[in-house]
Amino acid sequence: MIKEIWKPVKGYEGIYEVSNTGIVRSLDRVVMNRGRSYKVKGKTLKQYPNNKGYLRVDLRKKGTSKEGKIHRLVAIHHLGGIDNEKGTVNHKDGIKTNNNAENLEWMTLKENMNHAYENNLKYTKYGADIILKVKKLRRDTNLTQKEIGKIFGMKPQYVSSILNNSRRKNVKEGV
Repeated sequence: MIKEIWKPVKGYEGIYEVSNTGIVRSLDRVVMNRGRSYKVKGKTLKQYPNNKGYLRVDLRKKGTSKEGKIHRLVAIHHLGGIDNEKGTVNHKDGIKTNNNAENLEWMTLKENMNHAYENNLKYTKYGADIILKVKKLRRDTNLTQKEIGKIFGMKPQYVSSILNNSRRKNVKEGV
């Protein structure tokens, strides 16, 4: 059994903590609202999937809310901070909701994309190199999706799915 270890969330010290098992909780605290102080009891935060399937929580401080992706919070606080060289968090087992620190590791974007392809987590036959080149070409030129598709030998709708980070099955082969 894994021993649960809690660490304060950077920038939200005294408000939130994140565990090595992927749970985020608020702490008991006193808050001010309209000149009055209130005691707020801490609780485990409800996690919601974002549009890509990663779990997130809403972190609130001084009237503002910020999305906190659970896998990044766990990696930053339990894997030794952000690795500037390898700034992407990878789920070793490919399950986006398994945010246990033992299942997470820092990788480069290219390593992460190759891991996804090698483990059939993406519907693409193109490796990270091609995907990154398509995105860079679109960003750096005025070429249309059709023109980019001709360069790489793929249909325009597949170029569109790459640019929109889509994983639609009907364009999985791209030819």
